[in-house]
Amino acid sequence: MESILHCRGMMAAGLLGVVASLPVAKAAEPPLFLSSEPLAITLTGSIIGLANDDSDDPVYRDVSLQVADASGAMRVIPVRVKPRGKSRRRETVCQFPPLRLNLPKQGAERTAFEGQDKLKLVTHCSRLGSVGGAAVERLWLEFLLYKAFTRVSATSLRVRSLQVTYVDADQPGRAYGHPAFVIEDIGALASRLDARETSLERVDRGRLAPEASAIVEVFQYFAGNTDFSLTQGPAGESCCHNIKLLDDGSGQLVPVPYDFDATGVVNPPYARPLRHLGIRNVRQRLYRGYCRTSEQIEAAIAVFQQQKAAIYSLFADSGLLSPDRVRSTLRYIDAFYAVVDDADQRRKRILDRCL
Repeated sequence: MESILHCRGMMAAGLLGVVASLPVAKAAEPPLFLSSEPLAITLTGSIIGLANDDSDDPVYRDVSLQVADASGAMRVIPVRVKPRGKSRRRETVCQFPPLRLNLPKQGAERTAFEGQDKLKLVTHCSRLGSVGGAAVERLWLEFLLYKAFTRVSATSLRVRSLQVTYVDADQPGRAYGHPAFVIEDIGALASRLDARETSLERVDRGRLAPEASAIVEVFQYFAGNTDFSLTQGPAGESCCHNIKLLDDGSGQLVPVPYDFDATGVVNPPYARPLRHLGIRNVRQRLYRGYCRTSEQIEAAIAVFQQQKAAIYSLFADSGLLSPDRVRSTLRYIDAFYAVVDDADQRRKRILDRCL
Protein backbone atom coordinates (compact mmCIF):
# COMPACT_ATOMS: atom_id res chain seq x y z
CA MET A 1 0.00 0.00 0.00
CA GLU A 2 2.82 2.40 0.87
CA SER A 3 4.42 1.87 -2.53
CA ILE A 4 1.09 2.54 -4.30
CA LEU A 5 0.56 5.76 -2.34
CA HIS A 6 4.13 6.78 -3.03
CA CYS A 7 3.62 6.14 -6.74
CA ARG A 8 0.40 8.16 -6.77
CA GLY A 9 2.09 10.97 -4.91
CA MET A 10 5.05 11.00 -7.29
CA MET A 11 2.81 11.03 -10.37
CA ALA A 12 0.63 13.79 -8.90
CA ALA A 13 3.72 15.80 -8.14
CA GLY A 14 4.78 15.25 -11.73
CA LEU A 15 1.44 16.49 -13.04
CA LEU A 16 1.61 19.53 -10.82
CA GLY A 17 5.14 20.10 -12.02
CA VAL A 18 3.90 20.07 -15.62
CA VAL A 19 1.20 22.57 -14.66
CA ALA A 20 3.75 24.79 -12.95
CA SER A 21 6.11 24.64 -15.92
CA LEU A 22 3.54 25.81 -18.46
CA PRO A 23 3.83 29.44 -19.58
CA VAL A 24 2.37 32.01 -17.22
CA ALA A 25 0.71 35.34 -17.98
CA LYS A 26 3.07 37.87 -19.52
CA ALA A 27 3.17 41.54 -18.62
CA ALA A 28 1.97 42.51 -22.10
CA GLU A 29 -0.98 40.12 -21.97
CA PRO A 30 -4.42 41.72 -22.54
CA PRO A 31 -5.79 42.88 -19.19
CA LEU A 32 -9.33 41.47 -19.14
CA PHE A 33 -8.54 38.23 -17.31
CA LEU A 34 -5.65 39.53 -15.22
CA SER A 35 -8.05 40.86 -12.59
CA SER A 36 -10.66 39.03 -10.54
CA GLU A 37 -12.59 42.21 -9.73
CA PRO A 38 -16.13 42.40 -11.17
CA LEU A 39 -16.24 44.67 -14.20
CA ALA A 40 -19.18 47.02 -14.82
CA ILE A 41 -20.24 47.53 -18.43
CA THR A 42 -23.27 48.88 -20.29
CA LEU A 43 -24.58 47.38 -23.53
CA THR A 44 -26.85 49.66 -25.57
CA GLY A 45 -28.62 48.57 -28.73
CA SER A 46 -31.40 46.29 -29.95
CA ILE A 47 -31.33 44.23 -26.76
CA ILE A 48 -34.90 42.93 -27.03
CA GLY A 49 -34.21 42.01 -30.65
CA LEU A 50 -31.17 40.02 -29.54
CA ALA A 51 -33.18 38.20 -26.90
CA ASN A 52 -35.97 37.34 -29.35
CA ASP A 53 -33.74 36.18 -32.22
CA ASP A 54 -34.50 32.45 -32.49
CA SER A 55 -33.20 32.02 -36.05
CA ASP A 56 -30.97 29.08 -36.91
CA ASP A 57 -28.17 31.40 -37.97
CA PRO A 58 -28.44 34.64 -35.97
CA VAL A 59 -26.71 37.72 -37.32
CA TYR A 60 -24.54 40.20 -35.48
CA ARG A 61 -26.19 43.46 -34.40
CA ASP A 62 -24.41 46.73 -33.73
CA VAL A 63 -24.26 47.52 -30.01
CA SER A 64 -22.25 50.02 -28.01
CA LEU A 65 -20.27 48.84 -25.01
CA GLN A 66 -19.54 51.42 -22.34
CA VAL A 67 -16.76 50.78 -19.82
CA ALA A 68 -14.35 52.82 -17.72
CA ASP A 69 -10.80 53.01 -19.02
CA ALA A 70 -7.59 52.87 -17.00
CA SER A 71 -8.02 56.51 -15.91
CA GLY A 72 -11.64 56.03 -14.85
CA ALA A 73 -13.05 57.92 -17.83
CA MET A 74 -16.02 56.30 -19.53
CA ARG A 75 -15.34 54.96 -23.02
CA VAL A 76 -17.79 53.75 -25.67
CA ILE A 77 -16.63 50.83 -27.83
CA PRO A 78 -18.64 49.81 -30.93
CA VAL A 79 -19.14 46.05 -30.77
CA ARG A 80 -21.17 43.51 -32.69
CA VAL A 81 -23.29 41.08 -30.69
CA LYS A 82 -25.39 38.03 -31.47
CA PRO A 83 -27.09 35.28 -29.47
CA ARG A 84 -25.18 32.00 -29.30
CA GLY A 85 -25.59 28.44 -28.13
CA LYS A 86 -28.30 25.87 -28.69
CA SER A 87 -30.30 24.72 -25.69
CA ARG A 88 -30.07 28.04 -23.86
CA ARG A 89 -31.44 29.89 -26.89
CA ARG A 90 -34.77 28.11 -26.54
CA GLU A 91 -37.31 30.32 -24.74
CA THR A 92 -38.47 27.36 -22.67
CA VAL A 93 -34.90 27.17 -21.30
CA CYS A 94 -33.70 30.78 -21.10
CA GLN A 95 -35.67 33.97 -21.64
CA PHE A 96 -32.43 35.84 -22.28
CA PRO A 97 -29.78 33.98 -24.31
CA PRO A 98 -26.02 33.83 -23.91
CA LEU A 99 -24.25 36.22 -26.27
CA ARG A 100 -21.14 36.45 -28.40
CA LEU A 101 -19.25 39.75 -28.45
CA ASN A 102 -17.20 40.68 -31.51
CA LEU A 103 -14.87 43.53 -30.58
CA PRO A 104 -13.10 45.91 -32.99
CA LYS A 105 -9.38 45.73 -33.64
CA GLN A 106 -9.06 49.38 -32.57
CA GLY A 107 -11.09 51.41 -30.14
CA ALA A 108 -10.69 49.46 -26.90
CA GLU A 109 -7.19 50.70 -26.03
CA ARG A 110 -6.55 51.34 -22.31
CA THR A 111 -9.74 49.50 -21.34
CA ALA A 112 -10.18 45.98 -19.96
CA PHE A 113 -11.20 44.84 -23.46
CA GLU A 114 -7.96 45.90 -25.13
CA GLY A 115 -6.53 43.05 -27.19
CA GLN A 116 -9.75 41.01 -27.19
CA ASP A 117 -11.46 39.75 -30.34
CA LYS A 118 -14.45 37.47 -29.81
CA LEU A 119 -15.79 36.65 -26.35
CA LYS A 120 -18.55 34.39 -25.07
CA LEU A 121 -20.83 36.16 -22.61
CA VAL A 122 -22.76 33.93 -20.20
CA THR A 123 -25.92 35.73 -19.14
CA HIS A 124 -28.50 35.56 -16.37
CA CYS A 125 -30.88 33.38 -18.48
CA SER A 126 -34.08 34.76 -16.90
CA ARG A 127 -36.13 37.65 -18.29
CA LEU A 128 -34.71 41.15 -18.42
CA GLY A 129 -35.54 42.91 -15.20
CA SER A 130 -35.97 39.77 -13.09
CA VAL A 131 -33.36 40.18 -10.36
CA GLY A 132 -31.82 37.51 -8.16
CA GLY A 133 -33.22 34.04 -7.65
CA ALA A 134 -32.08 30.57 -8.63
CA ALA A 135 -31.09 31.56 -12.18
CA VAL A 136 -28.43 33.95 -10.88
CA GLU A 137 -27.05 31.34 -8.49
CA ARG A 138 -26.82 28.86 -11.37
CA LEU A 139 -24.86 31.48 -13.33
CA TRP A 140 -22.38 31.81 -10.47
CA LEU A 141 -22.11 28.05 -10.01
CA GLU A 142 -21.07 27.68 -13.65
CA PHE A 143 -18.62 30.57 -13.19
CA LEU A 144 -17.14 28.82 -10.14
CA LEU A 145 -16.75 25.57 -12.07
CA TYR A 146 -14.51 27.39 -14.56
CA LYS A 147 -12.55 28.70 -11.58
CA ALA A 148 -12.37 25.20 -10.09
CA PHE A 149 -10.86 23.78 -13.27
CA THR A 150 -8.07 26.37 -13.09
CA ARG A 151 -7.18 24.86 -9.71
CA VAL A 152 -6.34 21.51 -11.29
CA SER A 153 -5.16 22.44 -14.80
CA ALA A 154 -3.21 25.28 -16.38
CA THR A 155 -4.84 24.37 -19.71
CA SER A 156 -8.04 26.09 -18.63
CA LEU A 157 -10.19 28.92 -19.91
CA ARG A 158 -10.24 31.94 -17.63
CA VAL A 159 -13.38 33.87 -16.74
CA ARG A 160 -14.20 37.39 -15.54
CA SER A 161 -17.37 38.39 -13.71
CA LEU A 162 -19.38 41.34 -15.01
CA GLN A 163 -22.22 43.56 -13.89
CA VAL A 164 -24.03 44.37 -17.12
CA THR A 165 -26.55 47.15 -17.66
CA TYR A 166 -28.64 46.45 -20.73
CA VAL A 167 -30.21 49.50 -22.39
CA ASP A 168 -32.61 48.83 -25.24
CA ALA A 169 -32.34 51.57 -27.87
CA ASP A 170 -36.05 51.17 -28.68
CA GLN A 171 -37.08 51.79 -25.08
CA PRO A 172 -35.35 55.02 -24.02
CA GLY A 173 -35.00 55.37 -20.29
CA ARG A 174 -35.31 51.63 -19.59
CA ALA A 175 -32.23 49.90 -18.18
CA TYR A 176 -31.82 46.40 -16.76
CA GLY A 177 -28.93 45.38 -14.50
CA HIS A 178 -27.82 41.75 -14.43
CA PRO A 179 -24.71 39.72 -13.53
CA ALA A 180 -22.82 37.88 -16.26
CA PHE A 181 -19.35 36.57 -17.02
CA VAL A 182 -17.09 36.39 -20.06
CA ILE A 183 -14.98 33.40 -21.05
CA GLU A 184 -11.50 33.59 -22.49
CA ASP A 185 -11.37 32.73 -26.20
CA ILE A 186 -9.74 29.39 -27.00
CA GLY A 187 -7.42 31.14 -29.44
CA ALA A 188 -6.19 33.41 -26.65
CA LEU A 189 -5.55 30.37 -24.44
CA ALA A 190 -3.63 28.67 -27.25
CA SER A 191 -1.50 31.78 -27.74
CA ARG A 192 -0.91 32.06 -24.00
CA LEU A 193 0.36 28.46 -23.86
CA ASP A 194 2.27 28.52 -27.17
CA ALA A 195 -0.15 25.93 -28.56
CA ARG A 196 -2.49 25.73 -31.53
CA GLU A 197 -6.24 25.13 -31.68
CA THR A 198 -7.18 22.15 -33.83
CA SER A 199 -10.20 21.64 -36.06
CA LEU A 200 -10.93 17.97 -36.75
CA GLU A 201 -14.01 15.92 -37.51
CA ARG A 202 -13.10 13.09 -35.16
CA VAL A 203 -10.13 12.26 -32.96
CA ASP A 204 -8.69 8.87 -32.16
CA ARG A 205 -8.45 8.55 -28.39
CA GLY A 206 -4.85 7.48 -28.79
CA ARG A 207 -3.95 11.04 -29.83
CA LEU A 208 -5.21 12.52 -26.56
CA ALA A 209 -2.56 13.50 -24.01
CA PRO A 210 -3.32 10.88 -21.33
CA GLU A 211 -2.45 12.83 -18.19
CA ALA A 212 -4.26 16.02 -19.24
CA SER A 213 -7.25 14.00 -20.50
CA ALA A 214 -7.50 12.08 -17.23
CA ILE A 215 -7.71 15.37 -15.31
CA VAL A 216 -10.51 16.58 -17.61
CA GLU A 217 -12.41 13.31 -17.21
CA VAL A 218 -12.12 13.33 -13.41
CA PHE A 219 -13.19 16.98 -13.41
CA GLN A 220 -16.32 16.12 -15.41
CA TYR A 221 -17.10 13.48 -12.79
CA PHE A 222 -16.51 16.07 -10.07
CA ALA A 223 -18.92 18.51 -11.77
CA GLY A 224 -21.49 15.81 -12.50
CA ASN A 225 -21.17 16.30 -16.26
CA THR A 226 -22.01 13.69 -18.88
CA ASP A 227 -22.65 16.23 -21.67
CA PHE A 228 -19.24 16.08 -23.37
CA SER A 229 -17.01 14.05 -25.67
CA LEU A 230 -13.25 14.16 -26.14
CA THR A 231 -13.29 12.46 -29.54
CA GLN A 232 -16.34 13.60 -31.51
CA GLY A 233 -18.95 16.33 -31.82
CA PRO A 234 -22.73 16.07 -32.15
CA ALA A 235 -24.08 14.52 -35.35
CA GLY A 236 -23.02 16.60 -38.34
CA GLU A 237 -20.61 18.78 -36.36
CA SER A 238 -16.84 18.77 -35.94
CA CYS A 239 -15.03 17.54 -32.85
CA CYS A 240 -15.54 17.86 -30.01
CA HIS A 241 -18.65 18.19 -27.87
CA ASN A 242 -18.11 20.88 -25.22
CA ILE A 243 -14.36 20.27 -25.55
CA LYS A 244 -11.72 22.19 -27.48
CA LEU A 245 -8.44 20.54 -28.43
CA LEU A 246 -5.02 22.16 -28.34
CA ASP A 247 -1.94 20.89 -30.16
CA ASP A 248 1.08 21.72 -28.03
CA GLY A 249 3.55 20.51 -30.64
CA SER A 250 4.22 17.17 -28.94
CA GLY A 251 2.02 15.19 -31.29
CA GLN A 252 -0.65 14.79 -28.62
CA LEU A 253 -3.86 16.78 -28.20
CA VAL A 254 -4.78 18.47 -24.92
CA PRO A 255 -8.53 18.75 -24.18
CA VAL A 256 -9.99 21.96 -22.76
CA PRO A 257 -13.52 21.65 -21.32
CA TYR A 258 -16.19 24.36 -21.41
CA ASP A 259 -19.96 24.83 -21.08
CA PHE A 260 -20.75 23.54 -17.60
CA ASP A 261 -24.40 24.55 -17.28
CA ALA A 262 -25.91 21.06 -17.64
CA THR A 263 -23.98 19.63 -14.69
CA GLY A 264 -24.92 18.27 -11.31
CA VAL A 265 -23.23 21.22 -9.60
CA VAL A 266 -25.38 23.75 -11.49
CA ASN A 267 -28.44 21.47 -11.81
CA PRO A 268 -30.66 23.63 -14.04
CA PRO A 269 -34.29 22.52 -14.49
CA TYR A 270 -33.78 21.91 -18.22
CA ALA A 271 -30.80 19.51 -17.90
CA ARG A 272 -31.57 15.88 -18.69
CA PRO A 273 -29.02 13.06 -19.07
CA LEU A 274 -29.17 10.91 -22.19
CA ARG A 275 -31.44 7.92 -21.62
CA HIS A 276 -28.89 5.31 -22.61
CA LEU A 277 -26.60 6.41 -19.77
CA GLY A 278 -28.92 4.85 -17.20
CA ILE A 279 -28.91 7.71 -14.70
CA ARG A 280 -32.05 9.47 -13.49
CA ASN A 281 -30.83 13.08 -13.36
CA VAL A 282 -27.68 15.17 -13.69
CA ARG A 283 -27.05 15.10 -9.96
CA GLN A 284 -26.30 11.38 -10.28
CA ARG A 285 -22.61 11.12 -11.14
CA LEU A 286 -21.40 8.77 -13.87
CA TYR A 287 -17.74 8.45 -14.87
CA ARG A 288 -17.37 8.77 -18.65
CA GLY A 289 -13.59 8.78 -18.96
CA TYR A 290 -11.63 6.51 -21.26
CA CYS A 291 -9.74 3.53 -19.92
CA ARG A 292 -6.16 4.44 -19.09
CA THR A 293 -3.54 2.97 -16.83
CA SER A 294 -4.62 2.98 -13.22
CA GLU A 295 -1.54 5.07 -12.44
CA GLN A 296 -2.68 7.84 -14.81
CA ILE A 297 -6.18 7.98 -13.35
CA GLU A 298 -4.93 7.72 -9.77
CA ALA A 299 -2.46 10.53 -10.42
CA ALA A 300 -5.27 12.75 -11.75
CA ILE A 301 -7.37 11.97 -8.69
CA ALA A 302 -4.42 12.86 -6.47
CA VAL A 303 -4.36 16.35 -8.01
CA PHE A 304 -7.97 16.83 -6.88
CA GLN A 305 -7.08 15.55 -3.43
CA GLN A 306 -4.19 18.00 -3.16
CA GLN A 307 -6.49 20.85 -4.26
CA LYS A 308 -9.35 19.77 -1.99
CA ALA A 309 -9.15 22.67 0.47
CA ALA A 310 -8.85 25.24 -2.33
CA ILE A 311 -11.85 23.79 -4.17
CA TYR A 312 -14.03 23.77 -1.04
CA SER A 313 -13.00 27.35 -0.25
CA LEU A 314 -13.83 28.46 -3.77
CA PHE A 315 -17.49 27.52 -3.35
CA ALA A 316 -17.80 28.20 0.38
CA ASP A 317 -16.17 31.63 0.43
CA SER A 318 -17.09 33.16 -2.93
CA GLY A 319 -19.80 35.40 -1.47
CA LEU A 320 -21.82 34.72 -4.64
CA LEU A 321 -24.14 32.04 -3.28
CA SER A 322 -26.83 31.93 -0.64
CA PRO A 323 -26.09 29.91 2.53
CA ASP A 324 -28.54 27.22 1.43
CA ARG A 325 -26.90 26.96 -1.98
CA VAL A 326 -23.46 26.77 -0.40
CA ARG A 327 -24.57 23.91 1.85
CA SER A 328 -26.17 21.91 -0.97
CA THR A 329 -23.16 22.45 -3.23
CA LEU A 330 -20.68 21.40 -0.57
CA ARG A 331 -22.72 18.27 0.12
CA TYR A 332 -22.50 17.44 -3.58
CA ILE A 333 -18.72 17.99 -3.50
CA ASP A 334 -18.58 15.84 -0.33
CA ALA A 335 -20.05 12.97 -2.36
CA PHE A 336 -17.28 13.31 -4.96
CA TYR A 337 -14.53 13.20 -2.35
CA ALA A 338 -16.22 10.29 -0.56
CA VAL A 339 -15.61 8.33 -3.76
CA VAL A 340 -12.09 9.47 -4.67
CA ASP A 341 -10.82 9.29 -1.08
CA ASP A 342 -11.90 5.66 -0.68
CA ALA A 343 -9.91 3.03 -2.59
CA ASP A 344 -12.85 0.61 -2.98
CA GLN A 345 -15.25 3.33 -4.15
CA ARG A 346 -12.61 4.74 -6.46
CA ARG A 347 -12.22 1.40 -8.20
CA LYS A 348 -15.95 0.65 -8.29
CA ARG A 349 -17.17 4.03 -9.56
CA ILE A 350 -14.22 5.29 -11.62
CA LEU A 351 -11.49 2.78 -12.49
CA ASP A 352 -13.94 -0.03 -13.35
CA ARG A 353 -16.37 2.30 -15.17
CA CYS A 354 -14.00 3.61 -17.85
CA LEU A 355 -15.11 3.45 -21.50
